[in-house]
Amino acid sequence: MSLLEKGTEDPAYRWELAWRRVKSVVKEHRKDKKQKETSREDLAMVIDTWRGKLERDNSEENREGFKIASSMVKEKDEGEAKLWRMRSRALWMAEGDAPSKFFMALWKARVKQDEIRALQLEGGEIMEDRRTINTEIGRFYGYNVQVSK
Repeated sequence: MSLLEKGTEDPAYRWELAWRRVKSVVKEHRKDKKQKETSREDLAMVIDTWRGKLERDNSEENREGFKIASSMVKEKDEGEAKLWRMRSRALWMAEGDAPSKFFMALWKARVKQDEIRALQLEGGEIMEDRRTINTEIGRFYGYNVQVSK
């Protein structure tokens, strides 16, 4: 039995219907602009369309359409950010210049993100001291840890 035969009460059917509408709006807009890839502006237009529909009628279908359009914008933004990170790193490596303020900030942010700030032991005790955390990790894995300041 297809989703169309199940009726409008099925959430999967409503999601599919909302997805089809999002795709049709994007397709129509692409046709008008005669372009192959969806730009950020196109997706913003789609979100505005769904936001308007949602303001007029707060139905499940319109909420799903808005959610789908928003996720498309998020994916597009994440893809562009990843592409720019790759380009900037490749350019930096090719030119061989000294680390700039920009790249040092990126590196510091990455190190800070990867740092273990607290450790919860099996007994439930939480450790926040850097030396204690390093000692406990070394004890757990069975080796001595050198602590740097």
